[in-house]
Amino acid sequence: MDSGRLEAFSDGVFAVAITLLALDLKLDGPRSARSLGWQLGDHWASFAAFITSFLVIGIIWVNHHAVFVRVRRVDRSLLFFNLALLLCVTLIPFATSTFAAYLPVGGWDAKAAAALYGAVTWGLALSFSGIYWWVGRDAGLLHESVDVQGHRGAIRQFGVGSVLYPLTIGLAFVSAEAALAAQFALAVFYAFDRTAMKPVSDSPPVDAGAAATDAPGAAEPE
Repeated sequence: MDSGRLEAFSDGVFAVAITLLALDLKLDGPRSARSLGWQLGDHWASFAAFITSFLVIGIIWVNHHAVFVRVRRVDRSLLFFNLALLLCVTLIPFATSTFAAYLPVGGWDAKAAAALYGAVTWGLALSFSGIYWWVGRDAGLLHESVDVQGHRGAIRQFGVGSVLYPLTIGLAFVSAEAALAAQFALAVFYAFDRTAMKPVSDSPPVDAGAAATDAPGAAEPE
């Protein structure tokens, strides 16, 4: 099968997960004794966790598209790798709400919540690295225009999260706030294209000389 159906299903999961994040952004409302400004300040953890998770899911979606736009054929194993990724994506809202709830409280529970968030993002990194590795393992899955060797060589930088995300779990038991900052930094790292693949072009190469000759108004040879 081609990648269109897989991308359509995945896009739906991404859209639902990123929407669920906003449902936990709640204030006490005008009945509270505190002003709006105080309420916003009291819920800083919810907003910080939301922004980080929004970046995580959004950047995964961007990189997911960057990979699959170059995939011409999807096999059964790739479908399961993708399902593993989507499993972790659907856990992000739960991990985010748990992190936001316990972060202001502090103590052991806040650290455990930060570790839970790190475990989910580690699962994201492993499953995405699995997708990237499997696609490069079989050159027949990629479009002809893709540099297969370049793709395989990029797995080292693309899979760096598989090494760094476990470190955020350990960091969580030192400082939950530092773990959240590390998660944000890793999301920014993946905002830059790590695919190292040539873009796919459906148009054949254009010969500059022929184009100039065929252009309207081109002078006829005498």
